[in-house]
Amino acid sequence: MTRAKRLFVIVVLLATPVSASYAAPAGQVTEVRGDGAIESDGGSRQPIQPGATLAVGDKVSTADTGRTRLLLSDGSLLSLAGNTELQIIEQTGTGTTSPRTALSLSRGRVLIAVGEGFRSAGSEYRVETKTAITKVTGTEFVITYDAVEDVTDLIGLSGSVQVNSVIDLLSRGVVVKAREQTIVKRGELPTRPDPIEETVFRQYMEDLQFVGLTRPAASALAKPLVTADDIDEPDDSTISNPWRDRVQQVDGIEQPVDSLGTTGNVDIEL
Repeated sequence: MTRAKRLFVIVVLLATPVSASYAAPAGQVTEVRGDGAIESDGGSRQPIQPGATLAVGDKVSTADTGRTRLLLSDGSLLSLAGNTELQIIEQTGTGTTSPRTALSLSRGRVLIAVGEGFRSAGSEYRVETKTAITKVTGTEFVITYDAVEDVTDLIGLSGSVQVNSVIDLLSRGVVVKAREQTIVKRGELPTRPDPIEETVFRQYMEDLQFVGLTRPAASALAKPLVTADDIDEPDDSTISNPWRDRVQQVDGIEQPVDSLGTTGNVDIEL
C-alpha cells in the first residue's frame, strides 16, 4: 500500500462516526414486576428485565399489571405504573453543570424523582405529552397522560414543577408545588394548581409502588422506612445512584436523608 493510500485510509477511519452501540448508557432497569418491553430506536423489541441498559431513543412500556423502575444516568429515578409507555428522547451533558434530559410519555403514569444535578441554572429536565410540557429542577412529581381522553395531569410531591400547554409554551404556564394538582386538556391551558386532599391523594397513588427518600412525600404517606439495601444500585459504574448516599443511621436504624439533612421516606403504591 502506498503512502497516499495509507493516509487516505487513516482519514476515512477518523471521519467515521462511532457506532451508537458504544455510546454511554442512558440508564438502567433496576426493578421489574409483571410484563413489559424495551423497544429500541431501530425498532427491535425485547422483554424488560432487571439490569437491562437503556439508550437514548428507547421506549419502555409496561403491561396492564406490570410496573418497572428505572435509574437514569443523570441520577433521576423513575417508577412506571401499568399500561405506561415512556421514551428517552434526549440526554446530554450528564455529569456537567448543564445536563439536559427529555422524556416523552405517550400513555400511563410515571413518578419521577429528578437528580440533584438539575438544580443548576443551565440544566433542563423536560417531560412531554401530547397536551403538556413540564420543566423541573431537583424535585419529585407524578405525571399521568390519558391517551383516550387526551388529558395530562400532574401532582407535585416536593419542590415545584413548571407546566405549560403545548398551545402556549412560552407563557401562561403554572407552577405546581407539593401536594398540588394541575390538569391540561387538549387545546386548553393548564388549570390553576389546587391542593389535593389527603384521601384523594392516597386513592390517586394506590396503584404506585415506589421507594423514594425525601421528607415531603414521606410525611404525606407515612409508610415504613426503607434501608440502603432496599435501594437498587446498577452494576454499570457509569450510572450514579445519589439515593444510596442519602441514608444515615438514626438510633441504630438506617433512615433516608433529604436535602435539608432531615430523615424521611416514601413508599408509594403506583
